[in-house]
Amino acid sequence: MADSELLLAISDIKLLAENYMPAANKYTKESEKIAAMQADIDILKNVVREHSEKLQKIS
Repeated sequence: MADSELLLAISDIKLLAENYMPAANKYTKESEKIAAMQADIDILKNVVREHSEKLQKIS
């Protein structure tokens, strides 16, 4: 491998490394948001089901 090719490869590896952690952190945060949204959706489903049952009983 020529020196210029080696420098180019090192430059490419540095670029990947510089972008990896910010991207990984972003995906981690978004995954936490998705988990929280799923919990909220589950709660909403239960509330809607319970209210639907109550409304059916009184109608």
